[in-house]
Amino acid sequence: MKKIVFVSIGSLEKYLYDALCIDSFFEEGKEVVYLDLSYWLFGEEKIQKYDFVTLISSAKEFEDAIKKHVSKETYFNVQIYYESRFYRLFHILTQHNCQLCRFNIGYLPEVSVQNRAKNYLKSPFDFLRRLYEKTSAFLALKFKLVNLNFVFVFAAGRIARKVGEKQSNSVIDINYIDCEYRKEYILNPRFEYSHYAVFLDTYLADHEDMDYDPALGKINARKYIDALNHFFDMIESELGLEVIIAAHPKSNYDDNIFKQRKCIKNETAGLVFNSSLVISQHSTAISYAVLDKKSITLIYTSEMEERYQLNIMPFMNVLANELCIPLINIDTIDNVWVPNVSNDAYDKYKYDYLTSVQSEHLSNKDIFRKFLRNEI
Repeated sequence: MKKIVFVSIGSLEKYLYDALCIDSFFEEGKEVVYLDLSYWLFGEEKIQKYDFVTLISSAKEFEDAIKKHVSKETYFNVQIYYESRFYRLFHILTQHNCQLCRFNIGYLPEVSVQNRAKNYLKSPFDFLRRLYEKTSAFLALKFKLVNLNFVFVFAAGRIARKVGEKQSNSVIDINYIDCEYRKEYILNPRFEYSHYAVFLDTYLADHEDMDYDPALGKINARKYIDALNHFFDMIESELGLEVIIAAHPKSNYDDNIFKQRKCIKNETAGLVFNSSLVISQHSTAISYAVLDKKSITLIYTSEMEERYQLNIMPFMNVLANELCIPLINIDTIDNVWVPNVSNDAYDKYKYDYLTSVQSEHLSNKDIFRKFLRNEI
């Protein structure tokens, strides 16, 4: 390998940069290209800060970029899951015989088929839309208009490896990036806070992801923030725990939106590590709480329950069951408590979704160094 071309959507933020181990490729002398398809696929131009990023605004521009980079020494790392709406993208890669690879990272518990069926019965339009998408995607694969055979797959956790083994004959175990950030924090602790609860903010009312998926949508921001603050007041008055907000990296809150509570960005690993209670919703950062064996409470509002009954809410129910943690409606709750931790459930989640016995004591940098030097 002389060059790797990342094909993705959205800004290349530090979290994604680290998760894709981009520094490791540079350090081993590999050329790195990042193709951002946000404008072509969603009509949104994202701000990028790296000079190796190319913004793609049309199918023609994408195909021209593929023609420019394709070679026997180039691998195309596709961080977009195949769906019928992305058919053109995958068809172009197939037409030009691109060598594909991917990172199977960020896998999460899935809602059962039975529960998905029940939810789709509540919304026939969504059911028909998904049926069309699945059928179209299947036919494109069947008639070999799209190739999903990957030369190699990097997998974080047992579930990601299981999927990877269906995609490729070469699966390399790595760690989910939160595992790496946690190791870094333990080596270099930075907080003196103690006896507090931390809220894993998802920037729910204004996150850009809500614009990408037609099944999602934004809730009333004011009602949502008011409900959170009321719940945080209960935590502080009944449990004597200060509430600190682990703010989402893309958030842009007014200083007093959480009633003068501390609102800290990009320090989630440390905030969870030192906390007495973790409050979460559907944040992937819950992995820190699992790794640190922290008490977790999942919360939602009545509006979330109604608006997200086909997506976020079923996922939160599955997450609560997998980790044996409470899921509570903060609009109706009348008391709060610190839940117990199920060590068995947490350990299962850890190895299912975050790491493996083979990789947990290694750094991703070490794994990639060996891989790129053909030592594994």
